[in-house]
Amino acid sequence: MTGVLGDVVGNRPLKATLCDDDLATALELPAGDHVLTTSRSDSFVVQDVSVVHLDLPKPVATHREVSVTTWDATEREITVAAGAQALLVVPENVNDGWTATLNGQVLEKTRVDGWQQAWVLPEGDGGVVTLDFVPDARYRTGLLIGALGVLAVIALAAIPARRRVTFVAPSRSRWLVVAMLVLLAVLGGMLPIVAVIACLLAREFWAAAPKVIAFSGVALGSAVAVLGRILGKGQDWAYIPLVQAAMLVAVSAVIAAAFRPFGPQHATTGEEADTERTAPVEPVTSGSG
Repeated sequence: MTGVLGDVVGNRPLKATLCDDDLATALELPAGDHVLTTSRSDSFVVQDVSVVHLDLPKPVATHREVSVTTWDATEREITVAAGAQALLVVPENVNDGWTATLNGQVLEKTRVDGWQQAWVLPEGDGGVVTLDFVPDARYRTGLLIGALGVLAVIALAAIPARRRVTFVAPSRSRWLVVAMLVLLAVLGGMLPIVAVIACLLAREFWAAAPKVIAFSGVALGSAVAVLGRILGKGQDWAYIPLVQAAMLVAVSAVIAAAFRPFGPQHATTGEEADTERTAPVEPVTSGSG
């Protein structure tokens, strides 16, 4: 765009020149005057452009009647009436995961205004347009495989067997625990810190409390997120406060398990241990009868 500030302020026409020579030569226009129109924007950023021949009759836009049958997060059905070739426009960002079929025929994908999702409806009879989000099927398959894996682990854990129980002592490194607490505070603020303290107090009454709390938090958060996906809410339920709080509490319980038990730790030396294992023996005297 070329001109002076007075032209801009006075809303007078400015001279426009195509910066791309290849585009200028590739654009074929019939003889006559044309009007190039674009919407207003800051810094002359062009969002969309229309070119109209002044002498030729303007094309008449045709519309085909549509009615929405179902509209879910991943599956949609739209009934389209018969008519000329048209565009079925969905005012959402273009996503390659979406596919559209009209009576089983795959529709050509395009976009409107550079960002809106759209498909080309062929001329002829109408029918039912089915919109499917293809990645959702793989996502549900992955959830099913994960659920089956969890059930398999629970089943194996329930089978009685002789196991060698090995107790792993919590980490003696205080720096590791401090680093985990700082990371936890950065992730969730004061809520997970309070949860760590609560888990430590619960461990004083029940040694397995942190493990149970961690498992329960993960189970609750995962169940709510999966339920929202099954009900067609997409991933929205995975970000609700309940799920996020449950996951933070689970992480807090895992960190609480890294703390060593409270209370004095008595260590016995070798001599003290020998003294405890050896009891004094009274001398036995035999009398003459």
